[in-house]
Order: sequence, then structure tokens, then C-alpha cells
Amino acid sequence: MRVLICIPTSLFGGAEKVALYHAKYYLSMAWDVQLLVWSDSSGSLEKYFRELRVPIIHWSQLDGEKFIHKLVDDNITHVYLAAPMKYTVTLCDKARYIGWRGKIFMVVHNDSPIVIQNHVLDYGDKLNCCVVVHEGIEHAIRQAGSSVPVHLLHNAVDRRIFYSDDMVRMRVRKKYGISDELVLYCLGRIDANKYLDGAILVAEYMREEYALKIKLVIIGDSNMPAHWDNREKVLKLGHQKLGDDLLFMGYTPNPELYIQMGDIHLSTSYSEGLSMGILESMSCGRPVVATDVGGNKYAIQSAGHLVKTNDDILEGWHQDDIIRFAEATLDIYRRYDIYSERASLQAKKFDTIDNRHKFEVIMRGL
Repeated sequence: MRVLICIPTSLFGGAEKVALYHAKYYLSMAWDVQLLVWSDSSGSLEKYFRELRVPIIHWSQLDGEKFIHKLVDDNITHVYLAAPMKYTVTLCDKARYIGWRGKIFMVVHNDSPIVIQNHVLDYGDKLNCCVVVHEGIEHAIRQAGSSVPVHLLHNAVDRRIFYSDDMVRMRVRKKYGISDELVLYCLGRIDANKYLDGAILVAEYMREEYALKIKLVIIGDSNMPAHWDNREKVLKLGHQKLGDDLLFMGYTPNPELYIQMGDIHLSTSYSEGLSMGILESMSCGRPVVATDVGGNKYAIQSAGHLVKTNDDILEGWHQDDIIRFAEATLDIYRRYDIYSERASLQAKKFDTIDNRHKFEVIMRGL
């Protein structure tokens, strides 16, 4: 079997990270794997695919006709779409008219009505199946009446990499001059949707109202020029509100090291799929406080708290949103051992070993 994995960008986002895990699953099944990157930006993800010895093609090396003939000439049996890509689906469908007999399947990370309508319902008859990462998406597609076969496959984490390690925790905290402070942290890219302003305001509120020594750590960066202004705004607000108690780590290929340094993961997004950052944190025994959006409720369950907040991205959070989020974080801080144990137990549901078996069953059934 020969699979072409198509990703929107080689910058390391959640969908791209999931595609990397799935590439490893394919290789373990002895399938040939190629990677097609749509954007011309060179990102960190390509390094990991090269380590797997996966050939990488950029869209700038192709065009529509070349892509169509590549599917036929290279005998591609499966096209994997790491995210909804309507143009790619259209090209694959055209390839069928010149004899291509391969399968198309798409991973869907978002349950928004726009995604369901534009990328599943409108193109469902051209797809062989959709893989959805949480139950909410599965329900939305079925409720919309789509005829495309749907398979639920949660995102997963390699628990050989993401686990609790007290020695690493002590070493990293010492490196950054952290002793007994409560370390809150955010994990992932910086953009308007992630709303890291909320995490900064929560940390400030907790420091002032609860008289706690707090540091806020931001693990991640803006991965596109369009988001750089937001990053500067976030960092400016953070230094205004928290001063030296804001630590900006930027992008790191080893987020597990900085998760060890932290205590509680704050996820303040306006929308989410099944957050890899949340799963990685829980796998390290770190509880989570998150906005009640997307797949967060399926990920966290008893390993933290969900908080309903204002969903107007232009308006931002209200004061009562900040207070509710802070109160939820304080509850975890007061009962930390309980929530930490729950996080570790919950993470076992998202382990790559079981996930790989389910993936193989889906792929061999196509």
C-alpha cells in the first residue's frame, strides 16, 4: 500500500502532529508513505518526517494536473487529508476519471457547522471515510445526515515521552529560578483563538486576590506571520500584568520538559478539537482548567475543570469569566494530588499503543 499524507503546512500544529503519529502507524504497517505540504513555508514538522525517511513534496513542485497524474503514476492507494482540503478532494476525484482507484479519507478536528457543511456534507460523496477525533464531531456529522462512513479515533500521546518525572521537574524549575511558586502554563501556538490574554488575567487575579506566588509559563509561539501581532500584544500584556513572573519559552521540540516544570495547564481557547496539549499535560500528571469548547469535555472529564466563558472573540472575557476560571484553578491547587492522579488515569485512554491498533483496523477496512 502507498499513502500520500497531505498537510496544510509544515508548521507544528495539532493536526500536523496527529498526522506525524499516523505516519508512524502507517510505517509500522509496512506501508510506503509520502508527505505533501501545501504551504511553501519550511516548518519544524518536516524534520520529524525526514527522520522517518519519508519523502517530502511541496505543492510548489506540482500543479493540479501534475498532482492528478502523480496519484496514477505513483500508484497511490490512499490519500490522507490531515485537515479539510476541498481542492485536494476535487483533484483526487478528477484523478478517478483517468483510472485512479485509490481511497480518500479525511481527519476532521472541528465540529463547527461551517466545517461540517463545507468539507463533509458538500464533498462527502467523494470521500471513502472521515476519521473524527472526538464524539462531538461524530454526532454532528451523523445528525447532519451525511452518508460518508465515520470512524471515531481519538488523538493520542506517546506516554513513553510524556510522563511525570520529579527529577526533571526539579532540574528545570531550578534552571528558571522557581522554588515554591504555583506554575500555571499554556501550551500551543499563540494566536487570537487561543486567547492567552485570558490566562494572563487569571494569573494576575489569583496573585492579587488569593495572595499566591504565581508564575505563568507560555510554551509555544506564533507559527505564521499573520499571528505575530497577536504574539506581541500577548507578551506586552503579560509583562504589564505579571512582570518577571511571565516566562515565554517560545517554540520547543521538547514540550514535555516544560510541562514537568508546570503545575496546572490553562487552556483558554475559543475553539478546540481534541487538544494535543491537554492530552500531553494529563499524560504528565498535570490537571487542566479549560474553556468548555470543542472536544475539551471528552478529553478532561474528571482530570480538571471546564469553564464556560464569553465566546465573542472580538469582545474578550468579562470579569466574571476571569473569576470563574480562577476559582476553578484554585480548587485544583487546593486538591492537587487528587486531580493529578485523575489526570494520569484519564491520559491512559489516549495512549498511542491502543490508538495504533484502532487506526490499523480502520485503514485495512477501507
